[in-house]
Amino acid sequence: MPGEPVIREVSEKGSLEWLDETWRYHRRLLGRMETPAEPYIAEFRERQILESLHSIAMSGSGQIAGSNWGSYPATRQIWIKDMYYASLPLMGLDAELARRLILWFGANDIRHPREIVQGGISHSVSLTVASIILASLYYDQTADQDFFLQNADLKERWTKLLHEVAATRRNPDIWLFPTRFISHGALDCDYHTGSNVAVWRAFVGWSRILGDVYGDAVGAAEWEHSAERVKADLLARTTVDGPFGRQFLEGTYADARKPIQIADGEDQTRLSCRSTASFHRPIRCTGIRCSSPSRRRT
Repeated sequence: MPGEPVIREVSEKGSLEWLDETWRYHRRLLGRMETPAEPYIAEFRERQILESLHSIAMSGSGQIAGSNWGSYPATRQIWIKDMYYASLPLMGLDAELARRLILWFGANDIRHPREIVQGGISHSVSLTVASIILASLYYDQTADQDFFLQNADLKERWTKLLHEVAATRRNPDIWLFPTRFISHGALDCDYHTGSNVAVWRAFVGWSRILGDVYGDAVGAAEWEHSAERVKADLLARTTVDGPFGRQFLEGTYADARKPIQIADGEDQTRLSCRSTASFHRPIRCTGIRCSSPSRRRT
């Protein structure tokens, strides 16, 4: 509105100075990646980071309001899974924005029950733990302990949340977790690979934060051990011999019946992500190869 302080500030500086300041901000954010043999790679990286950055919507009061990847103007709803993917690249690039996104996901982690959905932790377990994954990625890249210490409630809240996730196991001897949806698409399997990889990554990340930030060696050891159990069961129960060797499936059944070998991309997206690079490289790479368009049936 005319007369508002922001309008006066813009007018006083002038458009050229604001454009220059915006350009300098983006250059600081992006750095400069050079790939002389394949210039497209460096260009693609910059474009994707800027797509992520520009997709995040904020209200006039400075609150996160959604993401244009899966939200307004495409729809009046927020597809949190798409917003999660839009947020991933920003965890090590803009600390202030990353912190706001982490807290936003923390406040919207568990689906509320509605007439057509049951909601709860197992509605979409990968979204239930999304805030912890983002927080661990942020910590891995910034080593910012102050954020966690200043938000002291996170330790109790996230530890409680992960204990509740662990309690959803249908078989106490199998460390895999049920999920009814990936995001908005229903699942036809008992153990969805990508969702359980997400839980594994949350356990790994929370273990490090507990140990490094809070000095909780006992808690760190507990979640590290839990992560190893999840990883072992994923390798044992969600992989098969495929055309290129051992590979991950989209999901499998508890009764060992033959799984439907299709993929919607969610598992391979996660297994390709830097956050899961250490999971199991040979099988991960085979799965990515098998998910190429020439071999996929979606």
